[in-house]
Amino acid sequence: QGGKGRGWGNYIKIDHGNGYQSLYAHMQGPGYLPVGSTVSKGQNIGYVGMTGATTYPHVHLEIYRNGAKINACSVLGC
Repeated sequence: QGGKGRGWGNYIKIDHGNGYQSLYAHMQGPGYLPVGSTVSKGQNIGYVGMTGATTYPHVHLEIYRNGAKINACSVLGC
């Protein structure tokens, strides 16, 4: 899923099919893959941007479990 919203600017949301979703915001574009595409680990899904409510280029990451936002470090081991 991709689009614009909530100050995120361009964003991409990936459904991992196991109750988890990841959202990448402030992207340069809304993504160049069609909605419903399958992506692989390590595949480029877009580019860092400066869209939405931000003052410098970066990617904003959010992780969701069963629709609720959770601490990304609990999944990624920050």
